Amino acid sequence: MAKSVMKTVLVISKPEEDPQIIIDKYSADTKVEPYIWMYRKEAGIKKKEFEELLSSIVKSTELPLTDRSREYYKDLLYTVKEMSDEDYFLERTDGLEYDKDGNAISTINPNAHYKYPRCYQFRLDKTGEEAEFSNPFHLLDGTKAYQAKVSDIDWERENGYNKNLYENAWDICVNGKEPLTEQEKIIKENMSNRSEYFAQFKSKEQYVRHSTSFFTFGVATMDWYKEVDWSISDMDWVAGFYDRFIKNLDGDMVLSIYEVRSL
Repeated sequence: MAKSVMKTVLVISKPEEDPQIIIDKYSADTKVEPYIWMYRKEAGIKKKEFEELLSSIVKSTELPLTDRSREYYKDLLYTVKEMSDEDYFLERTDGLEYDKDGNAISTINPNAHYKYPRCYQFRLDKTGEEAEFSNPFHLLDGTKAYQAKVSDIDWERENGYNKNLYENAWDICVNGKEPLTEQEKIIKENMSNRSEYFAQFKSKEQYVRHSTSFFTFGVATMDWYKEVDWSISDMDWVAGFYDRFIKNLDGDMVLSIYEVRSL
C-alpha cells in the first residue's frame, strides 16, 4: 500500500461523543499550549534512542519492509550516526522556537498523525454529492452516509461484497482464462497489463480478500489512534481490519469516515 497524500480515517465514537472532537484530537491543525518539545541537554539521549530504533528496523527479519524501504532506513541510520548531538538537536527542532535555556518549544500537537480532516456528510445531505476520495457507507435502508450507527450499515455490502468479480479478474489476468462475457472482456482490457500489481499477492484468495474488505488507513477513538505503518504489512492490515476494529462493536456505536492529508 503506497503512502498516499490523501487517506481515510475511521472515527469510532460513542453516541454521546462528538466525532469532530475525536478527529481533531489527532490533527496537526490542533494547536496546544507551548511545551518543551526537546530538551537541549537530552539531545544525545534522543539521538541514541533514534539510532537504536532505526537499527532494530533495519535488522528485523519480521517487519514487512520492501527492499527500498530497508535501504531508506539504512541511509537514515547512517546519516543520524554521522551527526553530532548538537546537529541532531538543530535538525530535529528546525522551525521551532527556543526558551532561555535553549530548549525547543512547540505548540504543535504531539499526537498529530494528519492534517485537514473533513467528513463529507454535510455535503452528501445538502447536495447528494459524494467526496472525491472517500466512499460513504451503504446503509440497510438503501441510502448512503459518511456517518452512521454500526447497526444501520449494510456490512454484507461493505465487507466481502462482489467476490465473484475479483475471482474472475484473477482467473483472467493471472491464470489466463479466456473472457467470455462483455464484463470479462472489459476486465482483461483494463487489468491484464497490471502483472506487478497481481504479483504482490500470494494467492487468489488473498487478492480477493484484499479487494473486497472494508478498511481505512487509520482508526481514531477518544482514547487512541492507530494506522497502517511499517509495523504491519498492508495485507494483514486490510485482511484483519473488520475483525480487529468493527466486528465486536456495539450496534449503537457511531462510525464516521473522514478524509485527511498525510503529514
